[in-house]
Amino acid sequence: MLDVHWFNILSSDFSLLRKEDFLSDLNFEVSRLGECHIPSPMDGAQFVSEKEHVLYHSNVSEIESFLNKGMQPPDFEMAGPREKIFFDP
Repeated sequence: MLDVHWFNILSSDFSLLRKEDFLSDLNFEVSRLGECHIPSPMDGAQFVSEKEHVLYHSNVSEIESFLNKGMQPPDFEMAGPREKIFFDP
């Protein structure tokens, strides 16, 4: 639990940040334990590709601001079962 003292310090420091600075530093990259070589034991599942992502922003103007700067908009890796897994069940 964040105590009130730290909350006051953090909230006062956030006022110094510009929204653009915060949004350009978003990184949702997921760490990997290693290469996934083992076929998933799940039958009949609709597997999700490692290349599928979901955008962080839903507002078109925010997405365009990244694209106009030549930056990739922040995104999350799509959740769901993978065709290959790391651990051998």
